[in-house]
Amino acid sequence: MNQSLVMTSVRLDRDLHAALRQIAFDRRVSIHSLLIEGAHQAVQKYGTEPSSPSPQAATSTFAGVREFPGTGNVAEGLAL
Repeated sequence: MNQSLVMTSVRLDRDLHAALRQIAFDRRVSIHSLLIEGAHQAVQKYGTEPSSPSPQAATSTFAGVREFPGTGNVAEGLAL
């Protein structure tokens, strides 16, 4: 695993999780992508800029499939 990435868990109430699942499904992205988007918006709102994203970071693609550049590994990001 890339040492510049940090793994964390998020606890969401059921209604918020259901809303995120629906949005992710409708837009054909992963919930992970939506959470990352929200994290970036929070950073912009509160004025702290993160360092550039790692080129090895997972990128989200259609239907919640995440590809890990350079590894050939793919992981399912949505379980509907």
